[in-house]
Amino acid sequence: MSRLYIIGNGFDLLHKLPTKFDPDFKNIAEKNEVISQFWSLYSSYGDEIWSDFENILGKLDFNSLEEIFGNYYPNYMSDYESDRDGIISVAEESGKLEQSLEEFAIQAEKSIDQTNAQEKLLNEFRKDDLFITFNYTHMLEKLYNIQKEKICHIQGGVSKEDGVLILGFPEYLPEKYLYDVRGKGRPPYREQTVEEYLEEMSKDVDRWDYYVHTAFTRIVELAKSFHKEPQIELMKHFLADREIGEIVIRGHSCAIDFPYFEYLANKYPTVNWLFYSFDEATDNNINLLTDRYAIRNSKIVKER
Repeated sequence: MSRLYIIGNGFDLLHKLPTKFDPDFKNIAEKNEVISQFWSLYSSYGDEIWSDFENILGKLDFNSLEEIFGNYYPNYMSDYESDRDGIISVAEESGKLEQSLEEFAIQAEKSIDQTNAQEKLLNEFRKDDLFITFNYTHMLEKLYNIQKEKICHIQGGVSKEDGVLILGFPEYLPEKYLYDVRGKGRPPYREQTVEEYLEEMSKDVDRWDYYVHTAFTRIVELAKSFHKEPQIELMKHFLADREIGEIVIRGHSCAIDFPYFEYLANKYPTVNWLFYSFDEATDNNINLLTDRYAIRNSKIVKER
């Protein structure tokens, strides 16, 4: 029977790769934005967005839309259409998550040449081990000589054969939009979804503006596109006809990707689970995870 390793970002960080959301991904993402304030849609979370990026990605605050795009509002006094539809162009060029993600992955991949395999892992890994990795890099292949058919890049990788890079939120839970009822910048406000606000705008002659409405709609659609579907079928295919005796979790915070853990817990209800934890927060996440999916045969080992 094989051991199944679940590999998270902590594994790459253990090897000193630049795969932190802050500052590594943050610097790339902010660089690629036409308007640097785009990430202000998450301003209510402050710098926390970069420490819990995937979960917070679906929790936008659209109340800052007017402020973010204020400098691009249409100028109806101008003879040039570009002075009116500029706000749409800016909206269409915003939120370049895919481009930033690709740069982020390539940057990390190039850094593999500057690191070394960990002796303890060289001694730990066996020939019949299987790996499901949430990382985009080929650390396992390049440093540990793991055969590619024993690795599933569940969220894609830098190589085309690994599939499209995947990053996104599990649930779309934006803040309620606070509509300024009297237009005076103070209460009373009416709570509604941003979709309801845009629909009302389209029906109100006094508030309707084609350029603003089109731009804001584009931003909302863009935000929704950051949703990611769990690649459960890919996992099923990889594990088909495999006998698993133990599941080992390395470098994963256990705070996201719950559908994968649920599937494994249901498919292998009696196997032993070994969790490597790197801090107290991870300990808590592991305990919550094992309780949620009734994982009884589990052990936590402190990563050093």
